[in-house]
Amino acid sequence: MAINILVFAPSVEAELIDEMSLAVTKAGNVAVRSSGNYGIERRSAIFQDLNHVITGLNLNHYWAVLNVYIERIAPDTLKVVSPIILTELIKWAGRRKKGKQLAKIRLFGPDGKLLSDDDI
Repeated sequence: MAINILVFAPSVEAELIDEMSLAVTKAGNVAVRSSGNYGIERRSAIFQDLNHVITGLNLNHYWAVLNVYIERIAPDTLKVVSPIILTELIKWAGRRKKGKQLAKIRLFGPDGKLLSDDDI
């Protein structure tokens, strides 16, 4: 099982995204790969662009937008692991909240189906 997190958070340091990835790795016992627009070096995206992540969003409301893709997992395992991963991401976002801005966390299953769409 692997998790890819596509991040749009231009004002967030890379160390905070690394912290998030490590927390999800430990909580879910999974491999995590984060990429996107964050930190000084703007980690290269695993996808061609980030437009599909931010389309339709008012970015003034969000300090971070995370699209989380769970890959290669059995359906029964997905039911157990997805709440663990989502809980860890919500805890991380709650600790890092920036004023009134929110973090958008969208969790997708291996078939690309949206499992959760949360504003934290």
